[in-house]
Amino acid sequence: MPLLLSLPPEMLDAIFMCFDDLAAVLATASSCRRLHGIYHPRRNFILPRVFRNALGGDGVIAASWRTLDVEAILPNHTFAVTNQVLADVQALKENKTDVPSTLEDCKVLFDRARVVQQLEVLYSRSQKDRRTRTTSRLTPGESDKFRQAVHRLWLLGLYTRTTGIVQDLCTNAATRVPLFYSEYSAQDVYDIHNILDWLDEQVDESLAPQETRRFLGARRFRSLFAGPGNILKAYIEPERAEHHLRCDGPSRLSRDAWKDDVRLVFIRLQLLDETAAKLTIPDGIQPIIVLPEEAGIACSRCGARPGLRLWNGANWDYPPCRLRPEMVLELLPGNLKNNCYERTLLAHYLGITDSLGATFFWDTPRWKQTDTMAKNLLTTAAPPMTAAQILQALCDLPSLLDAEHRSYIQNCAFSGVTNADLLCGGCLIELVKARLWVFWVDVKLRATPKEDGKKPNCPHGYNCASQALKMEHAYDLNHACPDDINTWQEMRAADALVDAKCRNSRSSRKRRAR
Repeated sequence: MPLLLSLPPEMLDAIFMCFDDLAAVLATASSCRRLHGIYHPRRNFILPRVFRNALGGDGVIAASWRTLDVEAILPNHTFAVTNQVLADVQALKENKTDVPSTLEDCKVLFDRARVVQQLEVLYSRSQKDRRTRTTSRLTPGESDKFRQAVHRLWLLGLYTRTTGIVQDLCTNAATRVPLFYSEYSAQDVYDIHNILDWLDEQVDESLAPQETRRFLGARRFRSLFAGPGNILKAYIEPERAEHHLRCDGPSRLSRDAWKDDVRLVFIRLQLLDETAAKLTIPDGIQPIIVLPEEAGIACSRCGARPGLRLWNGANWDYPPCRLRPEMVLELLPGNLKNNCYERTLLAHYLGITDSLGATFFWDTPRWKQTDTMAKNLLTTAAPPMTAAQILQALCDLPSLLDAEHRSYIQNCAFSGVTNADLLCGGCLIELVKARLWVFWVDVKLRATPKEDGKKPNCPHGYNCASQALKMEHAYDLNHACPDDINTWQEMRAADALVDAKCRNSRSSRKRRAR
């Protein structure tokens, strides 16, 4: 600190100009008298620069400011006429590039800038460079186009959430198109819907599979209604995604009708013929990121090309939401994910807090004692396992297994996969589904050979329905195995033999009775 304060005023002023966070500027300026004396007289010059550093170029600043302006006037149009709403919204041109007039406005825009910056990192990982870690790899031009589109989407979501006539305007293409896209060029609208497509993917990835299927027909509305801020929260906290992405709008808005808005805008701008039934992209319209074709860069299993994010050992630290340790239990096959004994122990071994843990309990001293003993044997000295460690363990699995399970791994769809192989998100999830239960069998047999090594396999395997309901059944039999057809045949034969003996016995008793 003394070294910093010894710098000349012009250098301290230049340091303030390099900030991109309002809170950091205010904290630094209030830390001592000298820094406050530098900041206060120059705040009208420093804040616009900090504001620009945080948001981006003029277009991004204008888009964010327009959202703030429209947000202020919409409550006045709850019962207004359509033409008045459209005229007032269109009057707010995107031509502001100075600093917000109040500190409250400034804080709101800086908070939104932080959300957009974090979304840009996610976008960079999935669309630009899979090796992106905590800093975006977009060029300045790509970054500005991305941020501008996200701020404009923030505004579109604001329209859908507003009650009264403004929300009604969103249901009709004749009023929605001028309300949503007035003052935007064809390229602007194309960028908006490209980013909206990407946000739809983030919603799908964050939601549990059953919730994704439930809202399949309202995907776009869900993304617009939730807004960029809630989509980011759902990505960060996938276990609470349904809470962050809840839609309280009327059912009539739950349509994907606005997927056709790009075609309608292109027709309105005379880039397409009015009779065009399908969207075609005119020459000169380009996506935000144009990647060169990279030879050999594709999913090693399904052949998916760039545009879908690909994973290998270099970027396992940032896996799909469903592969985070707290979510991976849901990828156990069949009903094994609901096994009241296995799931609790696997969560303990991975070092995670299971979201369903409160529903699994042992209500007798015997089960409590057994559960405690197994947990003690399965406790590791290392910190909780990360997604990267789990995936690496699944790749190392074949060399550790016994002959039976090694044969299964060698004959499954992911035979021979290593941490160097690129896999798309779908194939990576299928890899975990195929190997996680085998990994768990290996872990248990090594840690508790006397306890689990002697258990017979349940003939229903991991599809057994009783394992989720009966603690005795879940504990007494091993369910980390597929259906055993041979065992079923043996059981049927044994049952048939017992039935035959019973029939013969009854017949004998009847004959003796006569």
